[in-house]
Amino acid sequence: MSGTLSGAQEAVAMIARLPEEEVAHFLRDSIAERRLSDLMRSLNEAVATGDPGLRASAEKALKHLGFL
Repeated sequence: MSGTLSGAQEAVAMIARLPEEEVAHFLRDSIAERRLSDLMRSLNEAVATGDPGLRASAEKALKHLGFL
């Protein structure tokens, strides 16, 4: 499970640095490169975790991507 949390933390950090105007391009590339599914899995697992800080960060990342 700690590997999953580490992956979620990395995903949250990467998305937090992503400028708003690059979100659509990022999503297109992630779909084309077949990595969006893994990213979403990490974020969804982080939302389900018992760590309130990680949960809040993952929810913020999902909102930034337009999924919440």
